[in-house]
Amino acid sequence: MPPRGRKPELPSTHQARGTLQPSRDVNIVIDAAAGDVMPPEGLPLAAVLIWEDYARLAQAMGTLKPCDAVAFGQWCVMTANIQATWKVVKGQPPPEPAPASYIQQWRTLGELFGVMGEKSRVTLKAGWKNPAENPFGRNGKR
Repeated sequence: MPPRGRKPELPSTHQARGTLQPSRDVNIVIDAAAGDVMPPEGLPLAAVLIWEDYARLAQAMGTLKPCDAVAFGQWCVMTANIQATWKVVKGQPPPEPAPASYIQQWRTLGELFGVMGEKSRVTLKAGWKNPAENPFGRNGKR
């Protein structure tokens, strides 16, 4: 349930009025017309290329905001590292695969930003009309 009272105004509104206070207005939702979210400094080149491929998609879905830039940058670095394990150089041993926990965290972040598809564990299966058919149905009501 949203909190009672007036809804917070956008920083652009405060700035137009001359009442912008960075200490107070920093956590307000940023206006979508403000522009693209910039990648954090220090990203490797491979991660920057992945950022360029996926940032517009995540921002169009509304899941990438300026406050999430570091987390999205981490996902881009993870993606670059996983892609590096796919590259096999002739005459050299194959690279070590990424650990399963690393891939699971990469998948979780990708689902949060909406670039990995639907959350398969959360969606309701259409074929489970009878709650007894759903193996997880008993966990919700006791």
